[in-house]
Formats: sequence, structure tokens, C-alpha cells
Amino acid sequence: MLIFILLITRFSKGFISNISVLLGIGFGFVVALLMGEVSFSGLNDAAWFAIVRPFAFGWPTFDPAFDYHPDDRHADRIY
Repeated sequence: MLIFILLITRFSKGFISNISVLLGIGFGFVVALLMGEVSFSGLNDAAWFAIVRPFAFGWPTFDPAFDYHPDDRHADRIY
């Protein structure tokens, strides 16, 4: 699908070039559908309307060990 997106970006102009990623997603979905990789079985049990449950997968966590960015001192510079 990346090749499809790059070809659209390279050989089109304007709006079509701007939505190349969206078109690539659509193209990839159609390819997956034709290959039989798409299943709509979960939609049979889905409700039309539902109340949103915030943090249904748990509370966000913060790990300070992964917050270290040694190059942050250069973040304000434009190269």
C-alpha cells in the first residue's frame, strides 16, 4: 500500500495528492476484502448507540525512564 500512496503523491496534484494516505487506506481495505481478510462478524452484536466508558482499557501510566530526551535542548532550533 505504501507504493500506492507514493505513486499517488508523485503523479497527482492538489487535493488528490493531499488525500493520498486516505486513498491508500481505502485501497488497502479493498485488497484485504478481496483476499478474504475482512470479517464483519463483530458488527452483529454491536449496539447502535452506547455510552462511552472512559479509560475502558485502564488508566494511563507514566514511566519517567522513557521520558528522557537528550536532544531536547535543541528542540527550539530550526535547521
